[in-house]
Amino acid sequence: MLFPVTPVVVLAGIFFFIFLWAVIEIFSTTQASAFLAAIAIPISLFVFVLYGIERFIVRKINYRILFVGELILLLILPISFYYSVSMTDLNVTTEKSYFVVLFDSKENSLTDFKRTGLFGKELSVSHHIIHLDSSLYNNEALRIRVPETWREISNSHGQIKLSGKKINYRLYSTEENLNLTVDELLGELERETSEK
Repeated sequence: MLFPVTPVVVLAGIFFFIFLWAVIEIFSTTQASAFLAAIAIPISLFVFVLYGIERFIVRKINYRILFVGELILLLILPISFYYSVSMTDLNVTTEKSYFVVLFDSKENSLTDFKRTGLFGKELSVSHHIIHLDSSLYNNEALRIRVPETWREISNSHGQIKLSGKKINYRLYSTEENLNLTVDELLGELERETSEK
């Protein structure tokens, strides 16, 4: 075979045109276009280096094995990227100008979150005192989304003692309660926790 076509060859062809577009966009007057070009050019150069390496390897390895290997790699890379950027969203809506997330129970664990997209998860709640599984406190993928109408937001986190147990919390408040502390809510939190 004179010039074997592999997935990297197709990718390099696509990125050649992206590279040309990016070079033209650098001279554009808009800052956003230049920013996109600054991202596209290094990625294009990386693909061209892959193309060069692949042209060398295609002479040493059986074409079919290389083709299947590249297809598998091209499937694994986007899947691993989507997995690494997936988030666990807690969408909060409330009438109050604050809400507290208490990490004190076995309810609302990760299994209660609904799947969104390939790896993402979300849970929507409409209360100002939210109980989550204690294991979610240190979950780096947990993103707590405040109501969309909130503008200026304050948040704090720490531990409080409720019903004789130390409980991790996160407190979010809006402009009416920017300086609100969890100590001011202790009575309400005690009642809520004792009812659970």
